[in-house]
Amino acid sequence: MVELSIKRPVFITCLFVLILIAGWISLKSLSVDLFPNVTFPIVAVNTTYPGAGPSEIETLVTKPIEDELASVSGIKTLSSISQEGVSIVIVEFSLAIDIKYAEQQVR
Repeated sequence: MVELSIKRPVFITCLFVLILIAGWISLKSLSVDLFPNVTFPIVAVNTTYPGAGPSEIETLVTKPIEDELASVSGIKTLSSISQEGVSIVIVEFSLAIDIKYAEQQVR
């Protein structure tokens, strides 16, 4: 390749310019979306238990729900919030999982 470059510099220059032009045309034809339509597969389970404190919510409601949801496949993260009278369990699935399938598995 080096010998060809030395013996035929005009050919290599034309080839290089052709590659640059093809790259420029390809770059201009690419579409870039500033805000792409992406749906993150996140499912939240909200449970109310009026009159219960945060520690009771955690032991009686949140922990059993977390234990059941931990067996679902494709989970990326599992987090929960236990407040007075309310338990929120948030399940984030990997992007490869369909949101409808994930929702069905949680149910």
